[in-house]
Amino acid sequence: MKFYRFMEFFNRFLALTGNRSLAQNAKVAVNLLAYHIRPWGDISQHKPITAQIEPTLRCNLACRMCVRTELGVPLGEMSFETFKTVIDKLDTVVKIHLQGQGEPFLARDLFQMINYAASKGIVVNLTSNATLFTEKIVEKICQSQVNKMILSVDSTERETYESIRKLAKFDVVVAGIKRLTAKRKETSAKFRLALAAVVMKKNMREIPKFVQFARELGIEQIEFQDLQEKDDYLEKYEKTGFSKDEVVVSYKEQIKKLISEARAEGKNLGVAVAYDDEHDSKCIWPWRSIYLNWQGRVTPCCVILEPHKFGDMNLTEQSLGEIWNGAYYRALRDGLLNKNVQMFKLCEGCRWAKPYLQMKNPAGLPGISMAVAH
Repeated sequence: MKFYRFMEFFNRFLALTGNRSLAQNAKVAVNLLAYHIRPWGDISQHKPITAQIEPTLRCNLACRMCVRTELGVPLGEMSFETFKTVIDKLDTVVKIHLQGQGEPFLARDLFQMINYAASKGIVVNLTSNATLFTEKIVEKICQSQVNKMILSVDSTERETYESIRKLAKFDVVVAGIKRLTAKRKETSAKFRLALAAVVMKKNMREIPKFVQFARELGIEQIEFQDLQEKDDYLEKYEKTGFSKDEVVVSYKEQIKKLISEARAEGKNLGVAVAYDDEHDSKCIWPWRSIYLNWQGRVTPCCVILEPHKFGDMNLTEQSLGEIWNGAYYRALRDGLLNKNVQMFKLCEGCRWAKPYLQMKNPAGLPGISMAVAH
């Protein structure tokens, strides 16, 4: 990674995180630089760059593809004190994403969490199902220091949407999003908005229609993502009554054409279109990011959601160093880099892990994504 590219990124980071002290900015800069220039190994020479934190496991919907009930974790929500503890320990992260298996706006301390993290100079993004956007909530969002909100709406059509997002009402969601975009314009709030859609067999024909839909809602970006195809997720889908035939792995070429159509339409209407299958082809989670559930328990990524499978570590009870370079993280990194089958089992079936199986010398991986502050 050339130094000027790092500095270009770091200058962008500084513009977003002006609340940090000079000493803290220097600490974060050194950590970022180590992430970009040091070779990867089972021991990480830097701390996490980003974190995903679950504010709550509670949800007001029963989405067809959700595996929340199969995780073996009790329902609950993160307290502000727990959040403050983990944020203070994650002292070099550039960005956090408030998202888990629950709906963030059901967490009583959500706005305290957003503003506390922002006061530390951390970029705060979150994902919501957009069902709870009352006048009061919308006003609080526009007064908060959130950087970006991603709104999960899996169809442009009422019947299809309500068949996927059980218990949600399409018209209520659309009205709530319009309320939010209107208030954002009225208050000149600076946060960005994106629609997110999980692509499955049932809704993939709608991909191009999302562009006009986003434009009508006043949203400037759409992010498409595939259903998770890891082996353990396919088993969970069966248990929750969701057909694993909805996974679109066999429709990739068709989806790419639909994405191209959407992108062309997006250029005409000023709506950016992203598709997660076109991002970094190799998993970088064990070197870049950390996932915390509502209890503060740690997993290595956003698709390995059962802490007991990863040593059952808790950042409220242990230091970050004990966890980040402890036995489980080291074994997972070794599992990816050296094709250690025992640890690789955690990632079995995940498309981001598959490229490691074909690599001769993965430890020297070039071209790590710098897009951590968008």
